[in-house]
Amino acid sequence: MYRHFVLHNDVDLLVCSTGFIHEGLSRGHQIARHRFITRVQNTRLTRWVRQFQILVEPYLWCRQLEPMLRNFRPDVIFTVADPADSWSAYLLAKRMEIPLVVNFQDWWPTSNYSGAYERPFPFVRKIMERRFRQMHREAVAVFATSHGMLDWLGERPGARVLFPTGAPRAEGQTPSFAPNRADGPLTVAYAGQIPRASYGKQVLQVANAVAHQRDSLQLKVYAPRLDNQSEVVDKLQSMGFYGGFLPGHLLLDELARCDVLLAVMTFGKNSRLFAETSFTTKILDYAAVGRPIVIWAPEYAAPVQLARRTGFALTCTDPDAESLIKTIEELRSLKRYEAAARSAWEAGQTMFKHEAVHQVLLDGLGEASATRCTP
Repeated sequence: MYRHFVLHNDVDLLVCSTGFIHEGLSRGHQIARHRFITRVQNTRLTRWVRQFQILVEPYLWCRQLEPMLRNFRPDVIFTVADPADSWSAYLLAKRMEIPLVVNFQDWWPTSNYSGAYERPFPFVRKIMERRFRQMHREAVAVFATSHGMLDWLGERPGARVLFPTGAPRAEGQTPSFAPNRADGPLTVAYAGQIPRASYGKQVLQVANAVAHQRDSLQLKVYAPRLDNQSEVVDKLQSMGFYGGFLPGHLLLDELARCDVLLAVMTFGKNSRLFAETSFTTKILDYAAVGRPIVIWAPEYAAPVQLARRTGFALTCTDPDAESLIKTIEELRSLKRYEAAARSAWEAGQTMFKHEAVHQVLLDGLGEASATRCTP
């Protein structure tokens, strides 16, 4: 959303959120929480506080937000479906008779969550799912992050696929569609999150496989050092595969110096719905570079399904890292490499192009706004 609403100046925006408010916003309001709730949240009761935040607080937040919205007079209320904040958006849109637009990026009712303290109780998950379905049914316009999410939500008018947009790229930069060193090792790059329980585990499997054939393959992993990732980062660093965390424009330049770009989605049975409905953001960044993309994910994963339909990436749907290495090795053929690089680049210039994805958002917002003027 930062790439849509901050890097562009084509909507008059007021952001209200319990989360981080970016300093680049001209209008932002941090939703205030009661001091008692904030204090209790840092105790052993933190999981109970989380349930309260999901179930009750959205109704309380409306009291402080409604006067602000009446003063701002928005044409549309836009929200990303999440456990709590988006329900306030729904309530305010209904109360103030403002068109609601919902972007479904993750299916939070069945999410695994990174920390036990965040996890909703089973009955809370059911309420969340009912709310998500209600927002999908009653919103004026709906965006889904993938075709898989669109299928999961069900057919309805005014629904569009809105890929998680990549960073804008300067025009006129065409890659060579050839590996950096035709006679040297292929450098495989991975960029993104590496939590130790999911993606991190898979990236370490790749690292171990590459470590046995350094003469033909190299690996670079670009990821932040977060609490749930530090163990994975330490192991990658000791193997010489950790490239650090880079801001967007520097990351794209670094990826262009690599030969193959790897995207990963978990094979865990408990994460099937996540894989079916979500879409890895880094794929769109990769497509802007013009290097072959390899997706290592289950057959049912949304990016794999799209790659099978359009050919923008190579796919490996076997959870064995050695199978992934064999898929990457296919790119030693210069003809195969060039075809895969061109396919990724063409996707980056069409369906994944930043401006094209942004236009999908603008079209949906414009149509939703027009409904307010319709008698």
